[in-house]
Amino acid sequence: MRRYDVLLSLAGMTCFLLTYTAQATPQPRMALIIGNAAYQRASLRTPVNDATDTATTLHQLGFDITMLQDADLRTMQAALQMFSQRLRQGGVGLFYFAGHGVQIRGDMYLMPLGVRLEQEQDIRHEALPVGRVWGDMEDAGNPLNIIILAASRNNPFSQSGRSSQRALAAPPSARGMFTAYATAPGAVALEGTERNSIYTKYLLRHMTTPGLSLESLFKHVRSAVVEKTQGRQTPWESSSVADPFYLVPRSAGTSPPTTPSVTPSPPALPQRER
Repeated sequence: MRRYDVLLSLAGMTCFLLTYTAQATPQPRMALIIGNAAYQRASLRTPVNDATDTATTLHQLGFDITMLQDADLRTMQAALQMFSQRLRQGGVGLFYFAGHGVQIRGDMYLMPLGVRLEQEQDIRHEALPVGRVWGDMEDAGNPLNIIILAASRNNPFSQSGRSSQRALAAPPSARGMFTAYATAPGAVALEGTERNSIYTKYLLRHMTTPGLSLESLFKHVRSAVVEKTQGRQTPWESSSVADPFYLVPRSAGTSPPTTPSVTPSPPALPQRER
């Protein structure tokens, strides 16, 4: 074989190997998990369990985890900023929040610890708007971002007559953004009586099922939550994801990991709202 032909052959093999490596190497997976429970005025029982178990499961599914527990606003903001910077590496980003949430004037806010709300206008300065989560993750420019909000979407000021309503704020239109809500706009999310909240219980159950696309996964969760709560809670999703994505591909070839139970389930308690 002439030297010219040998060089062409080697060049072709090199291109093949580079292409194969790019296809075989999985995309980076990064997650920011927040569980806030120890609120001064209305503490919750399950968010730390929800965050811990979700972090454990996602780690088993290949995610690099950053987790916050009972965080104040400044800590949440700083973690989100660092998370956005890491997402600039590319790959899949996932943000999960469990705790109190409210929806005011069409915008949803995530409650930090130390929040002090006397009137509706305080929310802009005391809580983390979901719009900032969308914006910071969208600015990273990575191909896929998943946001899971295990929190209520009601307005605590509406019953007092101190609130005005407007249409629900639209999520970002950028391609590759998937947002999952534990409940419908204006509604509450129930904690239930088990270790995990009702929503996160079924999220964990279906998250490790091989071959479920992102959309199918949350359809299974919604169906289970609606049945469990007898229609009192209906999860919602919004998506601009074009290509199918699987947390666990059907060809994974191994049994899905199970979510460990760190402590025994507590005794049955009355259901509480987030």
